Amino acid sequence: GAISGKSMINFNDQGMGMAVYSGFSTDICGGVRKECQCTCFDQASVNGAVQFKTSSSTEGGEGLVTDCLGLCGANCEAGIDGKRYASILVHDICQSFIRSIQPMPNRNDCSDEAVRAASAVLLSLIKN
Repeated sequence: GAISGKSMINFNDQGMGMAVYSGFSTDICGGVRKECQCTCFDQASVNGAVQFKTSSSTEGGEGLVTDCLGLCGANCEAGIDGKRYASILVHDICQSFIRSIQPMPNRNDCSDEAVRAASAVLLSLIKN
């Protein structure tokens, strides 16, 4: 779902989901460290009922707080709610992990996730 960019976010029966991302390189789960990061999230953080941040970051300590998992940043800042996409959520979680607020497109350690989210961003901007 996150690879195609257009899939909606799915939850298990307990309302939880998991995102897998690299956060260290522009290669999927590769680069120098050859590892992936996994982070769980819940419906409350996707719906915006609670803020979300990763429990660790590339700089040590917790990740950066985000309010709109899966929603295009421009819509989030404008207070426009709408469909949440899996590929944008993965990028948002990666951005929390590297403690970055750079909007897409960018050239940071989450840019590979951003490339896969491009079609979802267009859908989010047009349909929300």
